[in-house]
Amino acid sequence: MHPFGSNGASQAIIDARVLAFQLAAHTDQQAALQAYESTRLPVASGVQLADRRQADEVMAKVSAYARQREHGNAALALKAVEAGYKKLAGFDADTLNSRPSWNAPTAHS
Repeated sequence: MHPFGSNGASQAIIDARVLAFQLAAHTDQQAALQAYESTRLPVASGVQLADRRQADEVMAKVSAYARQREHGNAALALKAVEAGYKKLAGFDADTLNSRPSWNAPTAHS
């Protein structure tokens, strides 16, 4: 991923969380890894592809606004991109509030 919007870092954190959950939820390690991959691959790939398509375009648009001293438009453009990435990556409020928990099951559960 391009170093744009902290996508690499955020996806790595989510990857670790989902991997830990799947390893704790499955007794078979291969099944856990397959569940992890089927959960994360579509989302991470989508973020990566969107990042590749949009990074240069977004930075060009925001830079043009800044050069024209249209800082309000630059901020709005960045907010729109941020909202789109949150939805795509699965960490917008609606998705986070409706998806099952990734808390790993414990002996006390």
